[in-house]
Amino acid sequence: GHSFPTRRSSDLFKEVFAKVEEYLDLTFDKIPGLENDWLELNNKIKEHQDKLEELARQRALDLYLNKIKDIENEYDKLADRLDIVDIKLKHAFGKEKLDLLDEQIAILDEQKKKQEQLKQEYKSMLGVYTVDLQGFGINFDSKGDITNLDEILNKHIDSANYEKLKKLVDEYLEIQRDKLPDVEKEWESLNSQIKDVYREQLEVVKDIEDEITAVYKRQVKDRIDLINKELDERLEADRKSTRLNSSH
Repeated sequence: GHSFPTRRSSDLFKEVFAKVEEYLDLTFDKIPGLENDWLELNNKIKEHQDKLEELARQRALDLYLNKIKDIENEYDKLADRLDIVDIKLKHAFGKEKLDLLDEQIAILDEQKKKQEQLKQEYKSMLGVYTVDLQGFGINFDSKGDITNLDEILNKHIDSANYEKLKKLVDEYLEIQRDKLPDVEKEWESLNSQIKDVYREQLEVVKDIEDEITAVYKRQVKDRIDLINKELDERLEADRKSTRLNSSH
């Protein structure tokens, strides 16, 4: 027959108890500790990913923001040139005034182009945000308006990404609802100013024409007066000559 090594039951019990203790130790102490470590690690990875994502987004946006700064600087320089033309116009007349008004129109046209460039840069910035927001399930219509904002915000309200989503939405709307409409309003304002300058040019031209007409009329009147005077003198001379002849 087989022979088994004999062990006292108390030793066996101690061994089993130690195993049970080890199991309980793992279940109630070590494993939750590992779970916490795991969660912490996951959070750190997510934070790191968010930071990298934000850096990449900021780098893309900075390209446009730098261009915007450059355009705004050029726009301000044009505004300074307009101020100088305005000062000169106060005491300008005739041809000089027309030339200055031409210069004013040219500068306003340049400013309009700068506003068009700003519009393009802001639209490119919206494109950067659109890609990230679509990742959250945000939809846009053809004008760039968000069509399901409430639904998506409510969906993510308990998510770790909620604050990030809200920040992205706020930044998107600041450009779409504030910056872009301001650029469009400025463009329309410049357009109206150009029309006003054209109107002023027409008035100046009319004043010049009136002045020329007045001068011409004066010249014509003076010429007629001179002809009449010459005629009168000739007639008077003829009369004198007739009188002389008849007395002989």
